[in-house]
Amino acid sequence: MKSKTLTFVGLFSGCGGLDLGFTLAGYKCIAGFDIDKTAIEVHKLNRIGMDATCLDLSSETADAQIPLADILVAGPPCQGFSTAGKMADNDERNSLLQAVVRIAKKNNPGMVLVENVPGLVSKRMVHHYNKLIEDLSKLKYSTMKIECNAAEFGVPQRRKRLFIIAWRDIIQFKGCHSLSEYRKRLVVKDVLSVINPSVTGHSPKLLAPDSDEYKIAQFIKAGQKFCDVRRGPNSIHSWDIPSVFGDVNDEEREILELVLSLRRKERRRTYGDSDPVFISRLGELVSFDPNPYIDSLISKGFLKRIDDCVDFKRAFNGWYRRLDPASYAPTVDTRFGRAKYFLHPTENRGLTVRETARLQTFPDNFIFLGTEAEQYRMIGNAVPPILAKTIAEYIADNFVWNRGAAD
Repeated sequence: MKSKTLTFVGLFSGCGGLDLGFTLAGYKCIAGFDIDKTAIEVHKLNRIGMDATCLDLSSETADAQIPLADILVAGPPCQGFSTAGKMADNDERNSLLQAVVRIAKKNNPGMVLVENVPGLVSKRMVHHYNKLIEDLSKLKYSTMKIECNAAEFGVPQRRKRLFIIAWRDIIQFKGCHSLSEYRKRLVVKDVLSVINPSVTGHSPKLLAPDSDEYKIAQFIKAGQKFCDVRRGPNSIHSWDIPSVFGDVNDEEREILELVLSLRRKERRRTYGDSDPVFISRLGELVSFDPNPYIDSLISKGFLKRIDDCVDFKRAFNGWYRRLDPASYAPTVDTRFGRAKYFLHPTENRGLTVRETARLQTFPDNFIFLGTEAEQYRMIGNAVPPILAKTIAEYIADNFVWNRGAAD
């Protein structure tokens, strides 16, 4: 990087994960913008940049408030492109990619950095990506994309991300450093082992011992989840927890195990990852009349009837996921405070705000505001600062600004 510190403006900044990463790498944040008022207050409180403003970036009337800077750093909403969601092509948030282009056209920065999910380049959504690249090209930007997993770069979670770097001819791409040079491994225990009780946002709430949630959690070991529709040692099924869901006899268990196998093995539809199982097919594979046992399993709440087929009543792919201290956490999302979705590695509870923030690599002196639900939402939607810092360092090491270009 030049001796002059490069400046940037953050768009769709949220609470500031992406902006914080760039400042940690030595860039100067002129301003951050987001429509979420509470997130902007967090951005201000933690002094990430010189200013932060609550602003609806979808409207052209916002453009006059956005100052000039060397780089636009943008993290437009990714929910519409995420494979964890519906990937709805008409999700209104998808159009916010074009707000980045609109602002780049007006402010003419030397570089634009766009962060999103790899789903943006999936077959269903790639036309949004192609339009973004086409529009940036019309503005005389060269572009490149980086797909990476945050787990490879010092973030203790599996979190796949897409970064698009666009630069004008005042900048030269040297390409002398590979992204692999920045690799660093941290696992869950590296960030959760020791937390001072006085740290803000850390008030563990153990599940009540007489609750069903506690009884379920007791059966879930590190790296396991409560899941009726997957096989293998990491899936604990409802019929394995009689204290909550009731007993099953040998014949009922055999039917449940057959349904578990056949629903994914014998497919009839071209969509989804499983199909209900014909009752007649079960009758071919067991040595007894399955109907009375199927009726019993339906009355007990294990199965449901769909025409002449059956399927699991609890057709979810994993609740009560207990983090493995020796491995990476699943992608941190807005639900990490709820034990029903994610369990602490060793205790029967969800993750605290501070523990969730650590998994996202926010430092302990980073303060969050709002209700607990708002704090979990901000953290889950943020770009891990250490991943952002890695990308910022990669840019600094590989792109050379022509003398006077950033003055």
